[in-house]
Amino acid sequence: MKSVCVIGGGIAGLSAAVFLAEENFNVTLFEKRQSLGGRLCSYFDRTLNCYFDNGQHLLIGAYDSTFLFLDIIGAKENFKFQSRLRIPFLLSNGNETLFQLPKQNNKLSAALSFLNLKTLSILDRFKIISMLYKLQRIDSDEYLEKSVVDFLTENNQSKVSQERFWNIIAISTLNCSPCDASAKMFIDVLKVIFLTGTQKSILVIPKIDLSNSYVTRCIEYFNKKKCTINIGEGIEKINLSENSISSILTSQKRKLEYDYYILAVDWENCDEILTQSYGSNHKFNLRRSPILSVHLWTDRSFMKEEFYSLVGSPIQWVFRKNGFVSIVVSNPGKLIELSKEEIVELCDQELKKYFRCYGNARIVDFRIVKEKKATFIPDANSFRIRPTQETNIKNLFLSGDWTMTSLPSTIESAALSSKKCAEIICNREKAI
Repeated sequence: MKSVCVIGGGIAGLSAAVFLAEENFNVTLFEKRQSLGGRLCSYFDRTLNCYFDNGQHLLIGAYDSTFLFLDIIGAKENFKFQSRLRIPFLLSNGNETLFQLPKQNNKLSAALSFLNLKTLSILDRFKIISMLYKLQRIDSDEYLEKSVVDFLTENNQSKVSQERFWNIIAISTLNCSPCDASAKMFIDVLKVIFLTGTQKSILVIPKIDLSNSYVTRCIEYFNKKKCTINIGEGIEKINLSENSISSILTSQKRKLEYDYYILAVDWENCDEILTQSYGSNHKFNLRRSPILSVHLWTDRSFMKEEFYSLVGSPIQWVFRKNGFVSIVVSNPGKLIELSKEEIVELCDQELKKYFRCYGNARIVDFRIVKEKKATFIPDANSFRIRPTQETNIKNLFLSGDWTMTSLPSTIESAALSSKKCAEIICNREKAI
């Protein structure tokens, strides 16, 4: 049985370990932090006696590699699947409008769903339908060097429809300004959401906190498969011999040997490990984009839906949790630099404005998570510098949402990159 060393215990590392363990490889995983999950994790607050996530994560029905991973570890039941794409929008006057695609896989019915998008004028709704009909014929490669704003403007989408609809999709999926993101990535995302069948576009939401929804199941799976998990132990150096890794040196000064190695860490940690190993200054030079998450405990409940998208608000999305609400701000800009008190005050003002039931509700407690290095910006340059999973070192592979998957920085990109690594290793073994 060949051995594989997985370096990193985030979603990329965990899914890589699971995919390879499922193929009966002898898997060892190293995570330098004291917990697994990476950016997809939860915290237990002793004061509040509850878990809260580092940020609310939404999945979509097209996340095939992610759902394969969840299926293998038996965690899919911990996620709630919409029967069809359904997004309740709130306006600043408290009015609500519901956007939903039909359950049946019918392109005409899907297009006509936009006629109910009452946040926009009738003319803007028809312009959206017109663009979606053209979408299948659009070659996304031709828009690599153009921004999302350029693409939408060229296709007759008004500033109002961009602000009230398209930017919500763009910022949520790409986590950056539509002015910065390559339109190629956005077009590819739109094709998945609107052209691959209604079940691919549904939203999938964790039923419980992230740690208990999948990390616990991962650990149980690893125990069953007799994988070795080293928490609190990182990798200091990779030792090379004739274009292959001969061994690794851990932070506990252990020198260990394996047949294959997967670096499932972010690009900055990858740069650091490769720089120390090669003796040269290695840089991938992707640009970062933050995410701001705010968890609020109030003295009354005020949400009838499980979540809302707030049109025109800086706080973007609000999710109803068990006893509290979670607010997500993708591409937060200068908001990330505000103090905790200023952020809470802003949230309080926005909730008063958008939710009629909020009224004089009082915020009794809060927790704020500033993920300043959440994702990469999918600009045109990212397509040129994102590395493939295979490297010029024979037995070293790269996994992570930042590697070349043709997807934005998402859970699915991380899981897909790991699946690619596992497939390459399996194919090599079959060829021997």
